[in-house]
Amino acid sequence: MGKVYHQTIRKLWSKRCQIEYFFFSDIDDTLIQTRRKTDFSQATVVGGYTKEGKENSFFYEGTKLFIDTLIASNITFIPTTARNLDSYHRTVFAKEKAIKHVILNFGGLILKEGEIDKVWQKKMNASYAKILSIPKVLKALHAVLDSLDVELVVKVIDDFYISIYNKFNLDDKGILSEVKNALNTFLATHQDFYLYENDNSFAILPPFSQ
Repeated sequence: MGKVYHQTIRKLWSKRCQIEYFFFSDIDDTLIQTRRKTDFSQATVVGGYTKEGKENSFFYEGTKLFIDTLIASNITFIPTTARNLDSYHRTVFAKEKAIKHVILNFGGLILKEGEIDKVWQKKMNASYAKILSIPKVLKALHAVLDSLDVELVVKVIDDFYISIYNKFNLDDKGILSEVKNALNTFLATHQDFYLYENDNSFAILPPFSQ
């Protein structure tokens, strides 16, 4: 009896002391990048597609090998991205069955075992209910951006945040500065939100999105 008891205790203690490892990583401009940003003198692997099914995002071979090795290990890989569900489904990560959890929309949406986490969704809905709705923010923002002589792609992403993309004047530092200044001026009167920027892209986010 004593021997069985001690063996049971050892097994329970071993399970209790087991350490779980998690690896969180952004997707775009970290693991994959667009065709424009990819150096094709290096070996690459397709990582994502357009809505029309065309290849438009790529891994470098070494990065893909690293991710494949990580997924095959006992480390839990959790993609963390600004992409929404539809855009995420156009990446190779969505087809990888070993990826069980995903953070989307700057943390606005979480997938667990491939399904939307309802508990987190309820929490986010309650948080968004306390601030000005994203579509109303967009309406106010247009009044500012329309005063600029700049063509931008501006859209609401699933009511989680506003995306502003300098698609037609890529890498024009003057225009980027002008847009950024206008956005900061706008946010000075909309302090429930903050500005995220990455290269030619901006996003207006609520404070609880990261």
